[in-house]
Amino acid sequence: MAATTRRALPADAEAIHDLISVSAKISGILPRSYQDILDSIDTFLVAESEGQIAGVVSYHNYGPE
Repeated sequence: MAATTRRALPADAEAIHDLISVSAKISGILPRSYQDILDSIDTFLVAESEGQIAGVVSYHNYGPE
């Protein structure tokens, strides 16, 4: 099963929310609201396999310092 990585699109927000919600329950990562994900969709990358979102990563730019 090969995966490709790409920038997330607004249409991916629900799948991203679903993945983060499950991970937050079992691994302790911080949950994110659907609206927060949608508002910051440009900070997400997704891994897609067979037309499904299989993974997600996000970043926060703290500036030049």
